[in-house]
Amino acid sequence: NSAAAYLDDTYRVTSKLTVTLGMRWEVVQPWKDDLQHAVNYQFQTGLPAAVHVDPSLHPVLVRTGKGDFYDGVPFRYTGVQTARDGRLGDRLVNTDWNLFAPRIGIAYSPSSRWSFRTGFGIFYSQESANSKFDLNRGLSGRASQVPTVGGAPTVTYENFFNAASLPIVLPAGLTWGVSPDIGTPYSMIYLFNIQRQLSEGSTLEVGYDGAAHRHLQNQNNGAGLLPYNSPGVPPGTNVAPDRRAPYPEFPAGIELTEGGGRGSYNGLSVKLNQRFKWGLTTLISYTWSKALDDGSAIRGNAVIGVANGDMYPENPLCRRCEKGQSAFNTPARLVASMLYDLPVGKGKPLLNRGGFLNQVVGGWQTSAIVTAQSGRPLYPIAGWDAAGQIIQGNWDRLNATGLDPYLPSDKQSANQWFNLAGFSNVKAGEYGNMGRYSLTGPG
Repeated sequence: NSAAAYLDDTYRVTSKLTVTLGMRWEVVQPWKDDLQHAVNYQFQTGLPAAVHVDPSLHPVLVRTGKGDFYDGVPFRYTGVQTARDGRLGDRLVNTDWNLFAPRIGIAYSPSSRWSFRTGFGIFYSQESANSKFDLNRGLSGRASQVPTVGGAPTVTYENFFNAASLPIVLPAGLTWGVSPDIGTPYSMIYLFNIQRQLSEGSTLEVGYDGAAHRHLQNQNNGAGLLPYNSPGVPPGTNVAPDRRAPYPEFPAGIELTEGGGRGSYNGLSVKLNQRFKWGLTTLISYTWSKALDDGSAIRGNAVIGVANGDMYPENPLCRRCEKGQSAFNTPARLVASMLYDLPVGKGKPLLNRGGFLNQVVGGWQTSAIVTAQSGRPLYPIAGWDAAGQIIQGNWDRLNATGLDPYLPSDKQSANQWFNLAGFSNVKAGEYGNMGRYSLTGPG
């Protein structure tokens, strides 16, 4: 269930000054599963930087409703603490009741040729629900049987399970959770804009707009995983995940959606709009901006089966280490467009006639748009499981050698844009020292 209410009013303070004030309140309840199949995690502590912490501090897997956690479930998890006593409510995620969004706008026009505008507002964003629906995946288990190699298949639908063996005992495998206090992402947006009429058909506009984002939702490994060289981890470079985990009952990790992300955007723009009497309209705009965050989206730009790095932090214990360019950061962008009314048909210099001829040749326009922009950020993936981030271990970042990572412009091509000597792969037990999205592709 969701609801929203708002109050908005505009005050004409003087003939030159207008003030708009508003307040919006909204509420969007978390999803509720009427079948009571959803499960979520109750975390007893923050993610510890130690292996095999006290069992009383391990996460508890909580099912919605009350009664037996495994009611109607044909399997049992190994070593996982479970509960079904209503401790996380019937939605498993807290409802955010404090979504107040003030708005203010001021417009001042000292003369017919000048206009000044400024404003501020808070805007809430309801994130993608896919990560919330994942909570239902935690009440299913995975089992496998390997058939005899080289002979007739020995495993069929009829004999895969023996009903007498139910319930089956399974390791937890990869499970999913959402921080109960995840909150709602919001942006504090502010702007200042000046417009100047240069002539009867020309307008110049210069503006600044910015945004500060809070409670951005990203994903992390809620089970934690320490790199090979961490204190308490047995020596060696091939230590099993359960020997490097705070909670060894989750060796495959907990894909946890949380709301502690932050971001910002700041942009300066110039726009020139011209309308000529002979039917030509031109619009030229340029924006210079910078977008920063510590995670650009839930699951980033990831495509199933294709790693791009932005899906999880390299080190689950250091979200601040992820601050860098946003995946969509485009520092410079120029757009020029032209619209021309062809001088043909009724009321035009050529073939100024009505009737059927005007229906055929009159009223036509031609247009063109040219866009030039900076390159987009690229994520420097190392490509193998060196430090051992569990959910996607091959997304550790590369090391920078100190050499220029870009080839000279006369040597750059579609086949090779970067200087390979500017990078080195990470060693076992290390995280790469390159920043997230620290490279930029061609414009």
